[in-house]
Amino acid sequence: MASTVPHISLFWEVQNWESALGVVTAATGNDKFEKGSRDIFKSQKIDLNQPFPKLEFDGNKIRMAGLNEPLIVGETAAEFTYQTVSFVYNPNKSVRTNYENMRKAWKQFPELNFPLNLSTRKLASTTDPVYATLFTVIGASATLGDAGIPVGGYFGFKWYKNTSDPILLECSTGEIAQVKGKDRLVIDTLPTGQQVFFSESGGQKGIQGELEKITLRGKESFAITNGNVAVNELRIADAVELNKKLMAMKTMCAKPEEVDHFNLSSRRIQEAINSGKVKLALDHRASPSTQDPDSVSGVR
Repeated sequence: MASTVPHISLFWEVQNWESALGVVTAATGNDKFEKGSRDIFKSQKIDLNQPFPKLEFDGNKIRMAGLNEPLIVGETAAEFTYQTVSFVYNPNKSVRTNYENMRKAWKQFPELNFPLNLSTRKLASTTDPVYATLFTVIGASATLGDAGIPVGGYFGFKWYKNTSDPILLECSTGEIAQVKGKDRLVIDTLPTGQQVFFSESGGQKGIQGELEKITLRGKESFAITNGNVAVNELRIADAVELNKKLMAMKTMCAKPEEVDHFNLSSRRIQEAINSGKVKLALDHRASPSTQDPDSVSGVR
Protein backbone atom coordinates (compact mmCIF):
# COMPACT_ATOMS: atom_id res chain seq x y z
CA MET A 1 0.00 0.00 0.00
CA ALA A 2 3.04 2.22 -0.30
CA SER A 3 2.42 5.64 -1.76
CA THR A 4 4.83 7.35 -4.15
CA VAL A 5 3.25 10.79 -3.64
CA PRO A 6 5.66 13.12 -1.79
CA HIS A 7 4.10 14.60 1.33
CA ILE A 8 5.68 18.04 1.12
CA SER A 9 2.42 19.96 1.45
CA LEU A 10 2.08 19.16 5.17
CA PHE A 11 5.25 21.18 5.91
CA TRP A 12 3.65 24.33 4.45
CA GLU A 13 0.61 23.96 6.66
CA VAL A 14 2.08 23.45 10.13
CA GLN A 15 3.44 26.13 12.46
CA ASN A 16 6.50 24.37 13.84
CA TRP A 17 8.60 21.21 14.10
CA GLU A 18 6.43 19.86 16.92
CA SER A 19 3.41 19.95 14.66
CA ALA A 20 5.22 18.39 11.70
CA LEU A 21 6.16 15.39 13.84
CA GLY A 22 2.68 15.34 15.36
CA VAL A 23 1.03 15.05 11.95
CA VAL A 24 3.04 11.91 11.16
CA THR A 25 1.99 10.29 14.44
CA ALA A 26 -1.65 11.30 14.01
CA ALA A 27 -1.82 10.20 10.38
CA THR A 28 -0.24 6.79 10.90
CA GLY A 29 -1.42 6.06 14.44
CA ASN A 30 2.21 5.21 15.28
CA ASP A 31 4.68 7.47 17.13
CA LYS A 32 7.89 5.62 16.12
CA PHE A 33 9.15 8.40 13.82
CA GLU A 34 8.18 11.18 16.21
CA LYS A 35 9.84 9.55 19.24
CA GLY A 36 13.02 8.66 17.37
CA SER A 37 13.31 12.12 15.84
CA ARG A 38 12.71 13.81 19.18
CA ASP A 39 15.57 11.84 20.72
CA ILE A 40 17.93 12.92 17.93
CA PHE A 41 16.87 16.57 18.00
CA LYS A 42 16.95 16.73 21.80
CA SER A 43 20.57 15.54 21.74
CA GLN A 44 21.37 18.49 19.46
CA LYS A 45 19.28 21.02 21.44
CA ILE A 46 17.05 21.79 18.47
CA ASP A 47 14.05 23.89 19.48
CA LEU A 48 10.99 22.06 18.18
CA ASN A 49 8.78 25.11 18.80
CA GLN A 50 10.59 27.12 16.13
CA PRO A 51 8.83 27.57 12.76
CA PHE A 52 9.47 24.78 10.29
CA PRO A 53 11.83 26.03 7.54
CA LYS A 54 10.36 27.23 4.26
CA LEU A 55 10.37 24.68 1.44
CA GLU A 56 9.74 25.02 -2.27
CA PHE A 57 8.58 22.02 -4.27
CA ASP A 58 7.92 21.85 -8.01
CA GLY A 59 6.97 18.22 -8.44
CA ASN A 60 10.34 16.51 -8.32
CA LYS A 61 12.73 18.97 -6.67
CA ILE A 62 12.75 20.38 -3.14
CA ARG A 63 14.52 23.66 -2.48
CA MET A 64 15.32 25.08 0.94
CA ALA A 65 17.75 27.49 2.56
CA GLY A 66 21.17 25.95 3.14
CA LEU A 67 21.17 23.52 0.23
CA ASN A 68 23.58 24.26 -2.61
CA GLU A 69 21.46 22.15 -4.98
CA PRO A 70 17.82 21.00 -4.87
CA LEU A 71 16.94 17.70 -3.23
CA ILE A 72 15.66 15.35 -5.95
CA VAL A 73 12.63 13.19 -5.19
CA GLY A 74 12.98 9.57 -6.35
CA GLU A 75 10.54 6.97 -7.62
CA THR A 76 9.11 6.32 -4.15
CA ALA A 77 8.38 8.46 -1.11
CA ALA A 78 11.56 7.09 0.54
CA GLU A 79 14.13 7.81 -2.20
CA PHE A 80 16.01 11.12 -2.39
CA THR A 81 19.17 12.33 -4.13
CA TYR A 82 21.40 15.25 -3.18
CA GLN A 83 24.17 16.25 -5.59
CA THR A 84 24.08 12.83 -7.35
CA VAL A 85 24.32 10.90 -4.04
CA SER A 86 21.20 8.91 -3.22
CA PHE A 87 19.73 7.91 0.13
CA VAL A 88 16.77 5.62 0.81
CA TYR A 89 14.98 5.80 4.15
CA ASN A 90 13.97 2.35 5.44
CA PRO A 91 10.90 2.60 7.73
CA ASN A 92 11.52 -0.98 8.94
CA LYS A 93 14.76 0.12 10.60
CA SER A 94 15.08 2.35 13.65
CA VAL A 95 14.89 6.11 13.24
CA ARG A 96 18.42 6.45 14.61
CA THR A 97 19.79 3.88 12.14
CA ASN A 98 18.21 5.81 9.28
CA TYR A 99 19.72 9.05 10.58
CA GLU A 100 23.19 7.46 10.78
CA ASN A 101 22.82 6.07 7.25
CA MET A 102 21.81 9.47 5.92
CA ARG A 103 24.80 11.06 7.67
CA LYS A 104 27.14 8.47 6.13
CA ALA A 105 25.70 9.15 2.68
CA TRP A 106 25.81 12.95 2.83
CA LYS A 107 28.38 13.96 5.48
CA GLN A 108 30.72 14.85 2.61
CA PHE A 109 28.60 17.98 2.01
CA PRO A 110 29.68 20.57 4.63
CA GLU A 111 26.65 22.80 4.02
CA LEU A 112 24.44 20.17 5.68
CA ASN A 113 26.33 20.76 8.92
CA PHE A 114 26.01 17.28 10.44
CA PRO A 115 27.33 16.91 14.01
CA LEU A 116 30.26 14.51 14.32
CA ASN A 117 28.01 12.23 16.33
CA LEU A 118 24.83 12.49 18.36
CA SER A 119 26.74 12.72 21.65
CA THR A 120 28.39 15.91 20.38
CA ARG A 121 25.93 18.61 21.33
CA LYS A 122 25.73 21.83 19.40
CA LEU A 123 24.51 25.08 20.91
CA ALA A 124 20.79 25.70 20.52
CA SER A 125 20.37 26.59 16.87
CA THR A 126 19.23 30.10 16.00
CA THR A 127 19.18 29.19 12.32
CA ASP A 128 17.51 26.32 10.54
CA PRO A 129 19.57 23.12 11.12
CA VAL A 130 19.82 21.92 7.53
CA TYR A 131 20.51 18.23 8.20
CA ALA A 132 17.62 18.08 10.68
CA THR A 133 15.21 19.66 8.20
CA LEU A 134 16.29 17.19 5.53
CA PHE A 135 15.90 14.25 7.88
CA THR A 136 12.43 15.35 8.97
CA VAL A 137 11.20 15.82 5.41
CA ILE A 138 12.67 12.52 4.21
CA GLY A 139 11.69 10.47 7.25
CA ALA A 140 8.14 11.83 7.35
CA SER A 141 7.68 11.25 3.62
CA ALA A 142 8.99 7.69 3.84
CA THR A 143 6.97 6.86 6.97
CA LEU A 144 3.73 8.22 5.54
CA GLY A 145 4.40 6.61 2.17
CA ASP A 146 5.10 3.23 3.72
CA ALA A 147 1.85 3.43 5.67
CA GLY A 148 -0.03 4.41 2.53
CA ILE A 149 -1.25 7.67 4.07
CA PRO A 150 -1.88 10.31 1.36
CA VAL A 151 -1.41 13.33 3.61
CA GLY A 152 -1.38 15.49 0.49
CA GLY A 153 -5.06 14.63 0.22
CA TYR A 154 -5.59 16.37 3.56
CA PHE A 155 -3.22 19.30 3.30
CA GLY A 156 -2.28 21.24 0.19
CA PHE A 157 -4.86 23.31 -1.67
CA LYS A 158 -7.34 24.83 0.77
CA TRP A 159 -10.95 24.95 -0.46
CA TYR A 160 -12.75 25.02 2.91
CA LYS A 161 -13.28 27.15 5.98
CA ASN A 162 -11.52 26.06 9.15
CA THR A 163 -13.85 23.99 11.33
CA SER A 164 -13.39 21.22 13.88
CA ASP A 165 -14.78 18.68 11.37
CA PRO A 166 -12.41 16.20 9.69
CA ILE A 167 -12.06 16.12 5.90
CA LEU A 168 -13.82 12.98 4.70
CA LEU A 169 -13.75 11.39 1.26
CA GLU A 170 -17.05 10.20 -0.21
CA CYS A 171 -17.19 8.12 -3.39
CA SER A 172 -20.29 7.24 -5.40
CA THR A 173 -21.08 6.46 -9.02
CA GLY A 174 -20.34 9.58 -11.03
CA GLU A 175 -19.26 11.71 -8.06
CA ILE A 176 -16.21 12.02 -5.83
CA ALA A 177 -16.26 14.52 -2.98
CA GLN A 178 -14.14 15.71 -0.11
CA VAL A 179 -16.39 17.04 2.63
CA LYS A 180 -15.48 19.19 5.63
CA GLY A 181 -18.54 20.23 7.61
CA LYS A 182 -20.83 21.89 5.06
CA ASP A 183 -18.04 22.60 2.56
CA ARG A 184 -17.35 20.31 -0.40
CA LEU A 185 -14.82 19.77 -3.19
CA VAL A 186 -16.47 17.68 -5.91
CA ILE A 187 -15.48 15.85 -9.10
CA ASP A 188 -18.50 14.99 -11.26
CA THR A 189 -18.51 12.69 -14.28
CA LEU A 190 -21.09 13.89 -16.81
CA PRO A 191 -23.08 11.51 -19.07
CA THR A 192 -20.72 12.48 -21.90
CA GLY A 193 -17.77 11.19 -19.87
CA GLN A 194 -16.44 14.73 -19.34
CA GLN A 195 -15.17 15.31 -15.78
CA VAL A 196 -15.81 18.62 -14.07
CA PHE A 197 -14.88 19.86 -10.60
CA PHE A 198 -16.11 22.59 -8.28
CA SER A 199 -15.95 23.67 -4.65
CA GLU A 200 -18.79 24.84 -2.41
CA SER A 201 -18.34 26.84 0.78
CA GLY A 202 -21.21 28.37 2.71
CA GLY A 203 -23.56 27.44 -0.11
CA GLN A 204 -21.50 29.42 -2.62
CA LYS A 205 -19.63 27.93 -5.58
CA GLY A 206 -15.92 28.67 -5.58
CA ILE A 207 -13.49 27.18 -8.05
CA GLN A 208 -14.91 25.43 -11.13
CA GLY A 209 -13.29 23.77 -14.13
CA GLU A 210 -12.81 20.64 -16.19
CA LEU A 211 -10.32 17.77 -16.11
CA GLU A 212 -8.73 16.84 -19.43
CA LYS A 213 -7.12 13.43 -19.84
CA ILE A 214 -3.41 13.68 -20.68
CA THR A 215 -0.27 11.53 -20.69
CA LEU A 216 2.22 12.66 -18.06
CA ARG A 217 5.64 11.00 -17.89
CA GLY A 218 4.23 8.01 -19.75
CA LYS A 219 1.22 7.59 -17.47
CA GLU A 220 -2.41 8.59 -17.83
CA SER A 221 -3.25 11.68 -15.84
CA PHE A 222 -5.52 14.72 -15.94
CA ALA A 223 -4.91 18.44 -16.35
CA ILE A 224 -7.11 21.31 -15.19
CA THR A 225 -8.65 23.20 -18.11
CA ASN A 226 -11.47 25.69 -18.79
CA GLY A 227 -11.29 26.98 -15.23
CA ASN A 228 -13.41 29.87 -14.01
CA VAL A 229 -11.98 33.17 -12.81
CA ALA A 230 -11.27 31.74 -9.34
CA VAL A 231 -9.11 29.01 -10.92
CA ASN A 232 -7.41 31.29 -13.42
CA GLU A 233 -6.38 33.69 -10.68
CA LEU A 234 -4.57 30.98 -8.70
CA ARG A 235 -0.81 31.17 -8.46
CA ILE A 236 0.88 28.36 -10.37
CA ALA A 237 1.88 26.66 -7.12
CA ASP A 238 -1.68 26.72 -5.79
CA ALA A 239 -3.03 25.36 -9.08
CA VAL A 240 -0.49 22.54 -8.88
CA GLU A 241 -1.67 21.74 -5.34
CA LEU A 242 -5.29 21.74 -6.50
CA ASN A 243 -4.45 19.34 -9.32
CA LYS A 244 -2.58 17.04 -6.92
CA LYS A 245 -5.56 17.01 -4.54
CA LEU A 246 -8.02 16.17 -7.33
CA MET A 247 -5.76 13.36 -8.56
CA ALA A 248 -5.41 11.99 -5.02
CA MET A 249 -9.20 11.94 -4.69
CA LYS A 250 -9.58 10.02 -7.95
CA THR A 251 -6.82 7.56 -7.07
CA MET A 252 -8.21 6.80 -3.61
CA CYS A 253 -11.80 6.36 -4.77
CA ALA A 254 -10.61 3.63 -7.14
CA LYS A 255 -9.80 1.51 -4.05
CA PRO A 256 -12.41 1.38 -1.25
CA GLU A 257 -9.82 0.32 1.33
CA GLU A 258 -7.85 3.50 0.62
CA VAL A 259 -10.95 5.60 1.24
CA ASP A 260 -11.40 3.98 4.66
CA HIS A 261 -7.68 4.40 5.36
CA PHE A 262 -7.78 8.10 4.43
CA ASN A 263 -10.91 8.85 6.47
CA LEU A 264 -9.52 7.15 9.57
CA SER A 265 -6.24 9.03 9.21
CA SER A 266 -8.08 12.29 8.58
CA ARG A 267 -10.11 11.90 11.77
CA ARG A 268 -6.90 11.37 13.79
CA ILE A 269 -5.26 14.42 12.21
CA GLN A 270 -8.28 16.57 13.00
CA GLU A 271 -8.34 15.30 16.59
CA ALA A 272 -4.67 16.31 16.93
CA ILE A 273 -5.50 19.76 15.53
CA ASN A 274 -8.53 20.16 17.81
CA SER A 275 -6.47 19.15 20.87
CA GLY A 276 -3.66 21.57 20.01
CA LYS A 277 -1.00 18.88 19.48
CA VAL A 278 -0.82 19.93 15.83
CA LYS A 279 -0.87 23.68 15.21
CA LEU A 280 -1.64 24.85 11.70
CA ALA A 281 -0.04 27.93 10.14
CA LEU A 282 -2.11 31.05 10.68
CA ASP A 283 -1.99 31.79 6.97
CA HIS A 284 -2.29 29.16 4.26
CA ARG A 285 1.13 28.76 2.67
CA ALA A 286 1.77 27.09 -0.66
CA SER A 287 5.03 26.61 -2.48
CA PRO A 288 6.15 29.76 -4.28
CA SER A 289 5.98 29.54 -8.04
CA THR A 290 9.31 28.38 -9.41
CA GLN A 291 10.66 28.60 -12.91
CA ASP A 292 12.07 25.20 -13.73
CA PRO A 293 12.11 23.41 -17.10
CA ASP A 294 11.63 20.07 -15.29
CA SER A 295 8.56 21.27 -13.43
CA VAL A 296 5.25 19.74 -14.49
CA SER A 297 2.16 21.51 -13.23
CA GLY A 298 -0.66 19.45 -14.71
CA VAL A 299 -2.47 22.74 -15.35
CA ARG A 300 -3.36 24.19 -18.73
